[in-house]
Amino acid sequence: MNNALRLSRSVLQSADSSLKCSMVICHGLLGSKNNWKSISNALAQKNCGTPERYDKLVVFDISTTPKPTIQSLTPIIDLMSSVDLKALGHKNNGNIGMVRNSLMKEWDKTVPNPTMRAFLLTNLGEKDGEIFWKVNLKAIKSCWNQITDFPAELSGRVFNQPVMFVAASDGKYLGQSDLPSVRKYFPQAKIVQIANTGHWVHFDAPNTVTNLITSFMLDKSFDPTSFADVKEIK
Repeated sequence: MNNALRLSRSVLQSADSSLKCSMVICHGLLGSKNNWKSISNALAQKNCGTPERYDKLVVFDISTTPKPTIQSLTPIIDLMSSVDLKALGHKNNGNIGMVRNSLMKEWDKTVPNPTMRAFLLTNLGEKDGEIFWKVNLKAIKSCWNQITDFPAELSGRVFNQPVMFVAASDGKYLGQSDLPSVRKYFPQAKIVQIANTGHWVHFDAPNTVTNLITSFMLDKSFDPTSFADVKEIK
């Protein structure tokens, strides 16, 4: 582990202090640990991290197959990189709220979805009056192909434990055509789809996501179709 990085993290204690193993939740590109705070708290209270259920995996709206739609994010990275935060911060007296409001208005045509704009601008940070991006945009751009592709070195390797891929009903990143590729690496995988959700499934349907994960982790006879707004893709 000589090359290990110390990641920013939040540690939530289970309602049962005797449990010694963990559930690890990783956010997506341009996200943060705060995106999962409410669901993480709910799962911690449900004691999902028990030892005999440790080797399970849940994946949200991404596939093992590269998608052309992911390239639609590259202009977003370029847009964020182009902002002169030093000048904008000076203009707004180092007030991060004012900088955020300014960019919300400035980006209204480039990023027409206000929810998307607000999400991107959660990556703004402030320290001693200096405004900065909390994400390393330069590193994301230089490593884009590695970030958006499935690692070639994993070809031929499998994770033969229960896995649940959760797809958005209105998403473009995971669907029925991905099942063969998913099963190539994860033979026991199920792909389930939650109704009326976009790519940020956990944002659009937090209660269903929490209950779905809980059932998957705790119920040995897990049946996703027992949820009214969930269907299994076969």
